Amino acid sequence: MQYLSQKLNLSAEEAEKFWPVYKNYTKEVETLIADRHNKRQQDKQLSDPDDVARRNMDNDLGYEKRMYDIKSRYTNEFQRVLPARKAGAVFKSEREFRNIMINHLNNQRLNRINQRGNFRKRP
Repeated sequence: MQYLSQKLNLSAEEAEKFWPVYKNYTKEVETLIADRHNKRQQDKQLSDPDDVARRNMDNDLGYEKRMYDIKSRYTNEFQRVLPARKAGAVFKSEREFRNIMINHLNNQRLNRINQRGNFRKRP
């Protein structure tokens, strides 16, 4: 929340209107991701690899369409509660934050691997 607030430079009034809408958006996205995961788990039960591949393609297309629909709807919602320049930066700022977090986690993982390697090298 802090990253988006700062990146979007939200005023107190904007934040009051924005956060409830953004929380609804994230709930929908999380539900969609969970549904996708559940479908993939169910598809693992199929015995024919071609059936699994076909279902994965169908599921992926359905997932992408639903994600597009969610983002399209919330683009309009964000524009109702924020100026256009700020509403237009929501998804970009979210991607930037996600990339920062992924890089941070990857760096932590590499540091742990390197530390374990250094411990093993000692006599």
